[in-house]
Amino acid sequence: MPLARRNDHSDVASRAATPTSSPPWANCGCRPAARRGILSSDVKLLADAMHRTLAVRLRITDVSPTERRLIEIGRSAGAVVNCTGSGRSVIGLARHAEHLETVAAAYESAGAHVITLA
Repeated sequence: MPLARRNDHSDVASRAATPTSSPPWANCGCRPAARRGILSSDVKLLADAMHRTLAVRLRITDVSPTERRLIEIGRSAGAVVNCTGSGRSVIGLARHAEHLETVAAAYESAGAHVITLA
């Protein structure tokens, strides 16, 4: 899974945080599904949870232009991509080692630093 972060900080924007008891994506059933996917090595279950949480995040909050671009880069390379929540970073899921190389090359050619976790 590559973790990519843009090397520039040109679009840092301040966002007002609204305190809530739990984030809206906490009730979409994604967290338990993602956990089950990770613990059972079920990549399809994890990928589905990542898609669903990203869809919710895009619907309810501002996602920076940098994060949107990083999402586009990963998806165009065929990866499952989600925001990390910490800003200017995304996490992606590749299908296999060769696909990971393709995804990492796409990010690096766009000027993003890639950290690979195996």
